[in-house]
Amino acid sequence: MARAKIPGGVTPEHFLEINKFLVRFLQDVKDVAKGAKPMWASCRLNESRDDISPVFIGWVEDDSLKERRLKRNEPHPGLFRFGDDHYSEIFEDCVKQPGVVKKRDWRQDLDHPVKGQWMANAKKISVGMNVMYRRSIGIKVETCAAGTINVGFGGDPGKVDGAVGRVMKNWAGPNSLLVGYLRDHFELRGPTV
Repeated sequence: MARAKIPGGVTPEHFLEINKFLVRFLQDVKDVAKGAKPMWASCRLNESRDDISPVFIGWVEDDSLKERRLKRNEPHPGLFRFGDDHYSEIFEDCVKQPGVVKKRDWRQDLDHPVKGQWMANAKKISVGMNVMYRRSIGIKVETCAAGTINVGFGGDPGKVDGAVGRVMKNWAGPNSLLVGYLRDHFELRGPTV
């Protein structure tokens, strides 16, 4: 079976399969970070080329976040952003150092003179839902940094960063079921690491 090129070969079926993994990933994070309120998980993959070019490919959300979104009559972020190639500074940081958990606090970014201006043009899904903390990790497949998995928190996860980091490293590691699926189904490319 030929592996799909990213983004052109990515199908809705791929999206659904990746989301199944993300549901399990989010639950694993919830199991170790209950007080920090994990609210969503997402995945971005690099286009099937060697430079840094992220493509949004999966999103799942906690039931309470889904309920809030539906009350506001907003579309599902995964469907809304599927295939989106919007630049992400944290994606770039993660693929340059796969296996290292990167942190983002949207409150600080909104107050930053440069990042705050950039965010004025960003999608701001997390900020709009008051999910202000994010953890991301790069996925290394063989010699390339192929993408990221990410989780958004409604509370500060600082006290559970160690436990969350271990879960994230397992899911981004070469032996995880998610990475196996990605390796088997996509032409994974990205910066050499």
